[in-house]
Amino acid sequence: MKSKKENSLLPIAVGLFMVLSYVIMKLVCRDQYDFIHIISDKIAFPPMWIFNFLYMITLFLFGVGAGFIFDHVFRRGHSSIIENYFLKGAVFSVAVYFLSLLWCPALFSLRMTILSLIISSLTTVCVVVTIIFWFRACSVYAALVIPYAAWTVYLNVMNFIIIFTM
Repeated sequence: MKSKKENSLLPIAVGLFMVLSYVIMKLVCRDQYDFIHIISDKIAFPPMWIFNFLYMITLFLFGVGAGFIFDHVFRRGHSSIIENYFLKGAVFSVAVYFLSLLWCPALFSLRMTILSLIISSLTTVCVVVTIIFWFRACSVYAALVIPYAAWTVYLNVMNFIIIFTM
């Protein structure tokens, strides 16, 4: 039988895993800086270190929320209505994770702006659905995802501006 202390490490581990995935993806998308210099004349793009820092913070918070949910689902199962909301939200959070890994290469490496807008829009929808499911189960876990939702809205606006100004 696991102790509560062992279970409490899962949210931090999931958050760190999501940040590590982002760092690895950034190493793969090395040519993003060339694209940012091209678009920085057209839109107000924050300095890259601020962009990366804020994205990693929101991604970490999302991962911590997802880790709490996964810990709850795996430890207790999913038999009640509340736990069913946990499980549905967990499914959408996995979709958010994979969509977030696709966005950066689509925009910065492939420079497919419409595809990146579609990916960021789908990510926003999945994040909102995740928040709705998790809010029904536990509002604290849902609150951890709200900064990431705001970030995805920013990405949608940025993609939209890039498409229509270039």
